[in-house]
Amino acid sequence: MYTTSGIINQVQDNYYVNPGKSVEISADGRRSLLDVRYGKNRALNYEWRMASNSEKWHTIGTNSKHLSFTPEKDETYWIQLKISYPFWDFLALLTNGPPTIKYIYSQVAKVNVIPDPIKANQLEIATDTDYIYNRPNFFNGQSIYATAHTKPLNTTEQATWSLRDKDSELAHIDKDGKITANVLEDGIHKSGEIQVSATTNHNFFDADFLHATKTIQVGGGLMDVHATVGNEAIFKIQGFRENELTNDNKGVTITWQRKERDSAEYTDVTSENASDNPLIYKIPDASPQDDESFYRAIIQTNVDRRPYRYETNPAKLLIAPADKADINIEAIIDNDTFTSHEDTSSDLYNVVAHDEIKYYFKITNLGKNRIQNSELKFNLMAGTKITDINANLIPEIQEQGETQEVTIPTGSLMSKQSIEVQFRAKTPTINKRHKITDQPVFISHYSSKEPFVVEGPELNLNYLTNRVELTPQDIIFEPIRPGDNDYLKYRLPDSDMPIAVDDQRRNKSRAVGLFLQQDTPLTNQENKILPANLFFHQENRPFEDITEKTLIATSKQFEPLKSVKWKHDNGLLLHLNSNNLASGDYQANLSWSIDDSI
Repeated sequence: MYTTSGIINQVQDNYYVNPGKSVEISADGRRSLLDVRYGKNRALNYEWRMASNSEKWHTIGTNSKHLSFTPEKDETYWIQLKISYPFWDFLALLTNGPPTIKYIYSQVAKVNVIPDPIKANQLEIATDTDYIYNRPNFFNGQSIYATAHTKPLNTTEQATWSLRDKDSELAHIDKDGKITANVLEDGIHKSGEIQVSATTNHNFFDADFLHATKTIQVGGGLMDVHATVGNEAIFKIQGFRENELTNDNKGVTITWQRKERDSAEYTDVTSENASDNPLIYKIPDASPQDDESFYRAIIQTNVDRRPYRYETNPAKLLIAPADKADINIEAIIDNDTFTSHEDTSSDLYNVVAHDEIKYYFKITNLGKNRIQNSELKFNLMAGTKITDINANLIPEIQEQGETQEVTIPTGSLMSKQSIEVQFRAKTPTINKRHKITDQPVFISHYSSKEPFVVEGPELNLNYLTNRVELTPQDIIFEPIRPGDNDYLKYRLPDSDMPIAVDDQRRNKSRAVGLFLQQDTPLTNQENKILPANLFFHQENRPFEDITEKTLIATSKQFEPLKSVKWKHDNGLLLHLNSNNLASGDYQANLSWSIDDSI
């Protein structure tokens, strides 16, 4: 809060510049409330003064808080900003006399002329506060300055400033790093977060730009607060130093008000404040009844008998039953029937029908609040049977398509208390390879409000049918032409992969064979039989008539059976036995089978 006039953006101690180049220098000041009142709203006057090894102090620029200075000689320069403003004291006002002229001086900056440019290798952004007000006020305006701190200290590089494009709705920044919130008319005040960016090394084509960013909040003074039942809830007036009003309140009073949920009126709750710092309102033990209430602060002072008042934006208090970190869920699954080398405590592989899966859950209340009522929910594959469970725990099961939701009441939990849930479940028939991922959910009730939900770790079960799954395709041969007698027909290219094989056997210690057999002759729609035979051919093997069960492929021990892919002149071929052929589409039924007795 500005109780005295002074500098708010100071010049650097040292600037470094190359001969013939310019250095950008800026500074700014601000008047106290008293000086503003008796200054008749006159603007500040800026005067830049300089001295050097060869020159005495003299004016080099006016009417701007920014100076672009180009040294004319290879020597050291000293530069200072002088700010002046009028002040009409009581006597001058009474007699309509001339004002007293008051002055604010920046510190003296030293400008060093060096022969070579020096790039920056470190860049940081500093601000007096991380908050800007979006409403007119009497204590810190609607702007702050960002300052770039670069290293090495003798770098010739200076930062340029920018905001993100989307931040233009909330604020803008000038070339001196002054960030100003957009104060809108008609009571519209946009709040949010902006990101200030500084960039250096513009003059080094062989070096990357050096960037730094800082986040600033824009608002009306208060931010919404999220707290948990039984814990502290703290509202803090933004934009002030932490202890700015604790030792010397400077004649400032702060009143805190609260509006209950579903109420239209604010009431004074200053006397209920558990904090000694007037900038902070503390609720030591938040309760569900505090949820969705609104708080605001009214800041007031008097300067020479003139009142100043600011009312912050209303901020909402949101109470959660407990922090999710206060609830710990431990979950472990184990396959008692079979162990895969890939299994972990949360992931099981190669689970097949009739496997017995053991589940273990441990829920711990790490918070300091008692959980009055709770339940554990999780999903199992539809058809899974729970075969054994802790005494006194009665699960409720609800079918939900391919899964079933299991709900187990877990009752109340005192602070630091745990409850364990253990059961076994038998896997149902598995008809396809698939994976079920589930997160156990702990639902706790602290009040009549919506329940508080905490998710546990993911559990993954990877199911297999424990069979070799076959997906055959139609096999299509080349067209038959008149006169094709004693002729061999080949498959079309799309039929070179006649069957996809997914070997889901959990135990592959025995090799298996894939067999093919022709079940019906090739006939057309008029039931006329094509005088032809289907043969299986493989290099270095004779042609085999597949009217008998014919071995097509085998697996190796401990390895899966692979899908079939034939070369063009291998595999299933069609031999025409006669040229007395009736036109039409001919089809035959083939059967694929698996046999482990090879």
